[in-house]
Amino acid sequence: MRLGHSDKQTMAGVGIDIGGTKLAGVVIDPSGSVVARVRYATPRNDGEATAKVIVQAAEELLAVARSGNLSVGPIAIAMPGTIDKSNGTVVDSPVLSMHDVPMVEIAQRALGHPVTILHDVKAAAFGELVVGAGIGQADAAYLNLGTGIVSGTYSDQYSYGVEYRTLAAAVPGAYTLETFMGGGTYNINWFVERFSGLDGFAECVRRVASLRSLSAS
Repeated sequence: MRLGHSDKQTMAGVGIDIGGTKLAGVVIDPSGSVVARVRYATPRNDGEATAKVIVQAAEELLAVARSGNLSVGPIAIAMPGTIDKSNGTVVDSPVLSMHDVPMVEIAQRALGHPVTILHDVKAAAFGELVVGAGIGQADAAYLNLGTGIVSGTYSDQYSYGVEYRTLAAAVPGAYTLETFMGGGTYNINWFVERFSGLDGFAECVRRVASLRSLSAS
């Protein structure tokens, strides 16, 4: 996909979200409109292949933005797991089979462009707060349903308690009060593979297809 050219350079954003089953990426123009999308399946049980797919998606999105004469800021990559944003490292992400992976260094070396990484749920919650359902609210609660299930509350004031875990939010000086974190479908997939010897994801796809064929007959 190519964008229309103009003589004026404008700042665009490139964002990539990688989860347990898919990667989705977008180019957003200065008005906030999505002008390009990519989507890939997440490689299973292969952190190195996952890093390559992330770079591939970023390359494609950068090419689209540049073809439309859009100047792009740092590429934002949202990932599940324990993320060390200051060092650009995926400390541990069982869903992506990554451990101590210097994702920012890998991506910047391949792309020749600034890159930042952050936790996927924090990124999504912050997005809702600034451009979504949380616009104008001092605090907002966010529930994330994906390969895993996480819920928490965004707060601009520090707080602690036995009912939640206090984490740094996506912006300096703010906090995420995490109230629940569960493995969701990732746990189901692990259980099926561990105790049945079957490929959990493939088995789910097979059973869904079987149910669809029965309902159609």
